[in-house]
Amino acid sequence: MTEKIKETLLSIKKHYNIDLAIFNDRVKLQKIVYLLKKMDLNALNKYNDFSWYLYGPYSSRLTKDAFEYFPEDSKNIIIDNLSSQIFTDFDKLITNFNLDKNKYPDYAVYELLASIVYFSNQKDLDKIYTKLVEKKPYLSDKELFNKAILILKEKNLINIE
Repeated sequence: MTEKIKETLLSIKKHYNIDLAIFNDRVKLQKIVYLLKKMDLNALNKYNDFSWYLYGPYSSRLTKDAFEYFPEDSKNIIIDNLSSQIFTDFDKLITNFNLDKNKYPDYAVYELLASIVYFSNQKDLDKIYTKLVEKKPYLSDKELFNKAILILKEKNLINIE
């Protein structure tokens, strides 16, 4: 792994407080990296092996790298200015959602957005929604879906009319 990829992954770990011992954090890491890659964070281009898995887009290469390169203590990791700006943009994308913590797991918004982007090759909103509901029934709230579509279009993460 190049030093830039390692630094980027460690920055993600620190910024999003990822703990690989926690399943939900591993799911969140996968979706964050998938979406950041789609937002043209070039340091993540190595992860081109995303495929569909139970919790949405998944990269086995990312899992391997994360377990290999995430130190137990990330206090001394410095987040560079570029990563900081990208995280700020990404955080704005995520904070548009205020999901009910009693109804949805903490990674649900990441899973929703990443799944829609993954299915966006369908090029039809009804087909994307149908696919999402088929794979993720707990994310079937149409209002939530429509909000996600608007935000993803605004950020140029999907190109659907």
